Amino acid sequence: MPSVELLTYLELVGQQLKLKLFEDRLALQKVTYLLQEAGIDLGYTFTWYVRGPYSPSLTRDAYQLVNFRVDTKQLPRPEAADAKKIQVISQLIESVEGKHPSREYWLELLGSLHFVAKYLAPGKNRKENIADFKQKKPGFKDADIKEAWKLLQDHGLIRR
Repeated sequence: MPSVELLTYLELVGQQLKLKLFEDRLALQKVTYLLQEAGIDLGYTFTWYVRGPYSPSLTRDAYQLVNFRVDTKQLPRPEAADAKKIQVISQLIESVEGKHPSREYWLELLGSLHFVAKYLAPGKNRKENIADFKQKKPGFKDADIKEAWKLLQDHGLIRR
């Protein structure tokens, strides 16, 4: 049985564990990826896939957990050291709530842009990272990519 720790962190950043719609599964993948990149070790390995960072083991665990009945008040509370990391991701997610075209679009953009910059094109500058990103993900608007880069920088997830 996967750890209910995942449920704790998802709840704390306002992400419900829903899997019915593709958008729900996409959001789960990107939020969990961003949590880990903020420094919260949930034990998942992400690789590049069509819609950005993806973890097959997260998908497997989520399908096991989705029917797991647990009182959210009974979930283990995270360590104090994780509070700042949770706040960073919560604020990042809040910054894209209500943005056009959708929350999932922005989560995919943020997660994918971060993954390209950190893992697929490390050591390159902003301009080169964005060019590499646009080759892999041509469906995003230039203005949105620039805004996503700034959000990742402002929240300490990209440092260049």
